[in-house]
Amino acid sequence: MPCVPVRGHNPAPVNALVDFLSFALRWTHVFAAILWVGSTYLFNFMEKSLERDETTPENIRGRLWMVHGGGFYFVEKQKRLEGKPRELHWFKYESATTWVSGALLIGLVFYHGGGGNLVAPGVSFGVAATAGLATIIGGWVIYDLLVRSPLGRNEVFVAVVGWCTFVGLTHLLWTWLSPRAVLVHIGAMIGTIMAANVWMRILPSQRRMLAAVAEGKPIPTNVSATGPLRSKQNSYLAIPLVLLMLSNHSSLLMDRKSAPIAVGVLFLVGWAVARVFRGPTHAGEGAPDKNAEGSMVHAGIALALLVGAFGFGLRAASSQEAASAAATPSVTKRSSTNAATKARAGAFGSGSIAGTVAFTGTVPPAAPWTGTAECAGLHEPTIQLVRVKDGKLADVFVYVKSGLPEGDYAVPTKPVTVGQKSCEFTPRVFGAMAGQPIVFGNDDNTQHNVQGPLSATVPQLARGQFGETAIDDLKVMATLTCSMHSWMRAYAGILDHPFFAVTDESGAFTIEKLPDGEYALAAWHEKLGTTETKVQVSGGKAVTAALSLAAK
Repeated sequence: MPCVPVRGHNPAPVNALVDFLSFALRWTHVFAAILWVGSTYLFNFMEKSLERDETTPENIRGRLWMVHGGGFYFVEKQKRLEGKPRELHWFKYESATTWVSGALLIGLVFYHGGGGNLVAPGVSFGVAATAGLATIIGGWVIYDLLVRSPLGRNEVFVAVVGWCTFVGLTHLLWTWLSPRAVLVHIGAMIGTIMAANVWMRILPSQRRMLAAVAEGKPIPTNVSATGPLRSKQNSYLAIPLVLLMLSNHSSLLMDRKSAPIAVGVLFLVGWAVARVFRGPTHAGEGAPDKNAEGSMVHAGIALALLVGAFGFGLRAASSQEAASAAATPSVTKRSSTNAATKARAGAFGSGSIAGTVAFTGTVPPAAPWTGTAECAGLHEPTIQLVRVKDGKLADVFVYVKSGLPEGDYAVPTKPVTVGQKSCEFTPRVFGAMAGQPIVFGNDDNTQHNVQGPLSATVPQLARGQFGETAIDDLKVMATLTCSMHSWMRAYAGILDHPFFAVTDESGAFTIEKLPDGEYALAAWHEKLGTTETKVQVSGGKAVTAALSLAAK
């Protein structure tokens, strides 16, 4: 979906500083990651492109000519280092910069300010933080023990264990972390494994190799094998890691049911793509490349898995839409029978329907509010979603379900305004015509990120900022959420006509400018369901309607 600009006044100074730090860290993190992953795959390319012929010295594994930026470069790989080089260039600070900036960014986004972006509903900050940090640190400890064990010699076994771990964590962490935090923390775990591989395994083994050369001693096999193995595993982890860090941009990866399957499939895609990028090692000396066919097979597997993942995404999206549609009243777009009536404007009149929605039964007690410490000071400890006053029910969406004459109603250009205050949407229930502008604002000191069936993505909003979008598909009701605060909900009735209303504090509503006719009048409440009644408007007069919803 396209993005829309944010408008509004500047955030408060503290939020401006946090926003600047977040931007600076993101820039640093992304750029350092580009350098790190780029150098990793540059060496993979050189490794697979090395060539030998009858003139190549015995100690040279292969040579490579390259051209870049108007210059020519000659590279050769030695089997044994013959003497210590005068100057040796290390590739290590890219990984350190990537990891440090990523750690600071996670702390700022998920742990700063009480962890509002971190926790799942009903979970304390301490529990969520423990789960998140244990995932990041524990992942490296378990991985390192596995690779150093006898089982680590079996690369297929290590890959299967890793795949099962990533998929399992994607499901398990949803218990304690917000959807956005789940995949970012798994990505942070992989990033930690990769960085620790560089600094705790690859670099120490390289230093021991240099020391052995300087002392004239043979290099132990276990030392010389450590660097290539860990570097190879890093190259396979890099592509799935990028996927996880982009997960917040995919609704498929923000759903608990579909995310583990999507992650499992896309990890396989990433590994297959990494295999293609790594490619076979050149056979040299004119021998046929025995692994070239294997690389083509991996490319085919990657393509097939990618197509499968795309198909799964479409199916999951369709299933979610179907399930949502089954749980809410259907809205059918009124169609015209011929071209003449299709072009006709929708009719208005001077009639109106006014009334109330009564509540019967016992009002349920207010539920504990499940927000985080970041928002707790702004909100009452409980939330009442069945608001009744003198037997009348507020927050009911009332609309004309059927009976309107054929014709198309112009979409208003005046936007519907929805605020976000005290970490809740205000109003919680509203109506709009399909395609009508909807402006979301933020009155809180924390950022919000609106999610739902929006025609354009609303950027993350800081205090005092606004984002404009619309909902194009007819639906009663469309559900809106905040990806940063998973308990937040708003419900929008999206129709192709303007004859709807939401009951006020006294349970009253009025629908005006109706033409004469018999209408099916429907009412919806998020906890109490739906009800309908028939209403006759005639002579352009006001009529009264009474609806009722009962306690569940």
